[in-house]
Amino acid sequence: MTQPDGNVPDSAITSLAALAARTQEEWEDILRGRTVDPFEKFIDGFFGEVFDGLGEGVKFIMALVTKLAQALTFGAPPLSFPNLAAAFDWLNQIPLQLTEHTEAIANLEDIAAAGRATAAYVGDLTDMVTAPRTLMIGYGSGGASGSGHTHPVVCPAMKPGYANGVGAPSLGDIWFTPVVVDRTSYVTKMRWVGGADPSIFGMQWYEIALMIFDPASGNLVKAWTSGNIKDTTAAASTLQELEVDMTAAAPGTGGTGPISQQVSPSQILFIAIQQVAPGFGQSARSVGYVPQAGIGRPSTLILDASVYIAPLYTQGIPSSIAFSSLTKNNTFIPWGAVATSVDAP
Repeated sequence: MTQPDGNVPDSAITSLAALAARTQEEWEDILRGRTVDPFEKFIDGFFGEVFDGLGEGVKFIMALVTKLAQALTFGAPPLSFPNLAAAFDWLNQIPLQLTEHTEAIANLEDIAAAGRATAAYVGDLTDMVTAPRTLMIGYGSGGASGSGHTHPVVCPAMKPGYANGVGAPSLGDIWFTPVVVDRTSYVTKMRWVGGADPSIFGMQWYEIALMIFDPASGNLVKAWTSGNIKDTTAAASTLQELEVDMTAAAPGTGGTGPISQQVSPSQILFIAIQQVAPGFGQSARSVGYVPQAGIGRPSTLILDASVYIAPLYTQGIPSSIAFSSLTKNNTFIPWGAVATSVDAP
């Protein structure tokens, strides 16, 4: 017989004969009552909630590990382990899962940084340019003086070649100036420096176009054109920065409608300009450029020149022209900019 606390009272032992007569089961009850039961009551007092909801036969260590796993997963889904080794294998995976979540956040930050900005001395904040705008500078007479300049400062500018005179054909050089794409974005506007038409008889044709190098065919192909803008955007009396909006109706005759086209890094765009002035007294108009020293580049490069020229080409920038057929020039870079936006027009 046992006490309420589960132990066998000392008074239950009456004689050696009674002690010797006890069965194995009675001895196990006595031993368990004096050792296991007090320990279990002690554990229950401190960790009773740990065992709530667990199945029968769950060991103390397994109960702790199971409860820890449930806490880390907020109790869903319910977890159970066949043995202690399986429980610790699961726990060893937790740091790896947390690291993966950190990497995913970093990737989102990288995507947000794709909308890069342009330095102000290069162009506008969203421009991709043929050359930095601040390099378009020279010294000579007739320029802006003052502000401490020893010599007047001028913008280097010249006219593309053109046929002129009585009976001259409608021919004019086409300048193709490369712009290497450095961001994923939509093209929106195109800018260049032009103007200063001294001719009283004007000119016949002025076109600017956006082209792209197609590696598959080896051609420059047209993506957008202004049409003839001699009487609109390009009709500037002084040298200045001009702009056309490619997301609106083209400003000239025969131009392309609004475009919504996206470019990607490493594509090569080209700003193409042609002027035609064959009539008597007509003249082409100046275009601003960045001077170069005339140093050629190895032919193994894709871009092995500062500017590419189709000399005295028939009027109108073609839809496609072989890149290899163009004349290379390393004495100047016509300044131009392709403005971009991360949002579709």
